[in-house]
Formats: sequence, C-alpha cells, structure tokens
Amino acid sequence: MSDDLFALGKRKTEPAPSRAIALPYTVQLPTRYYGRLAVADAVHAFAEVATVEIAVSQGTIAVTFKAIDAAESPALVVDEFLNHALYGSATAPPEARS
Repeated sequence: MSDDLFALGKRKTEPAPSRAIALPYTVQLPTRYYGRLAVADAVHAFAEVATVEIAVSQGTIAVTFKAIDAAESPALVVDEFLNHALYGSATAPPEARS
C-alpha cells in the first residue's frame, strides 16, 4: 500500500471552537424529551460546578444557569448538563417520566 494513499484516508481533526455564552443563560427544554425528575437530578449532580435554577411550565422546563465554575468552559458545562438530563430522561422508568 502506498503511503500517499494511506495518508489520504486520515482526517486531520481540529477541536471545535468553543461557543461563548453569557450568564445567566436559559435553555427551554421540551417535556416531551426531558423529564422533570431527570432535570432535577442533573441540577443536583452539577451543583459543585454550576448554579442552576429550573422552572416547570406547561410543555417546557426552563433551565437557567446563574453561575458556572470559572475553571470550566461554560458552553461545555451546559452541553454536559443537557446530555446528563437527556440520558436520565431516556433511561428513567415510565412512571418517573413526568
């Protein structure tokens, strides 16, 4: 196999640029995908890294990030929080999905 051909198959990956967010930062989550209990669990799990408030209304959960630890990238913390909440929602037993 030619080294040139092999080199064509390798992709050079660069880290994605981090998006900047201003605090307080609010995300509206649809209750169709995110459960109230899973979001509350994510708030508890991220308590050491971020100050987060939730407000539940008809069909949405408003998640407001008030403060995020200065050592962490705010955008990465928000992304990880949302992943945690979505995973918790998807794997929760049916009776906990409210």
